[in-house]
Amino acid sequence: MKNKTTAILLATLMISTLVGCGAVSSNASEAGASILDSTSSDNDALAENGEVEDAASSDTDDVNTDSESSEAASGDLKDAGFTYNGNSASVMDSFEAVDKAMGGYNASDSHINSEQSLYYYGKDEEVGMITRNDSGTESIITIGTRKPGIITSRNIKVGSTKDELAAAYGTPNETKPYSQTEYVYEEGSNEEKTIDHTGEEIVYDFGDYKITFTVENDKVMSIEFKNNVNYNKFDWG
Repeated sequence: MKNKTTAILLATLMISTLVGCGAVSSNASEAGASILDSTSSDNDALAENGEVEDAASSDTDDVNTDSESSEAASGDLKDAGFTYNGNSASVMDSFEAVDKAMGGYNASDSHINSEQSLYYYGKDEEVGMITRNDSGTESIITIGTRKPGIITSRNIKVGSTKDELAAAYGTPNETKPYSQTEYVYEEGSNEEKTIDHTGEEIVYDFGDYKITFTVENDKVMSIEFKNNVNYNKFDWG
């Protein structure tokens, strides 16, 4: 099965890196390249503000924040780290360190440009990393996934339950509705069908970085780490 989605993993991410099973279609990869060239698109992949996000997400007027009560509000960098294929990395590390820990990016899948780039890792674009490189140094902005390969420092991964997430991280800083449309091609067929995903986006802000989880049917569907320090260095207008 070949999938095309309206947002990356992963963030994406993506993710968001936002595929369910199988490989992302060539149409999706071409769309990602176009988005990175223009730095704006109605179908996200890389939004103008630099974050992996869904164009279909509902109005943020419904956002609920609870920063003071969040158990995640600490300056500790340990939660910026994760493991991937048994190797440790952190969204606060250098691009070179993360790229090495993750086994090197897939050049054929990645979209590398003079200002901002999207690097893919693993089989079927398992993990996506967005960087800014217009300052002369490759700076990590987000690392995201919609597959179980990444495990957070608190042992949460794609497929963990919402209860496990809450037990590990406590009260979030922010929650908001989440929606995404996935375009699916079955192997051997040119017929396209859509799958609508709805749930909630749960954010834990640690100051220098934050982690965003999307939850659907009480299961973690995607994980995105964002380096706030690097993000704030750049003009996203």
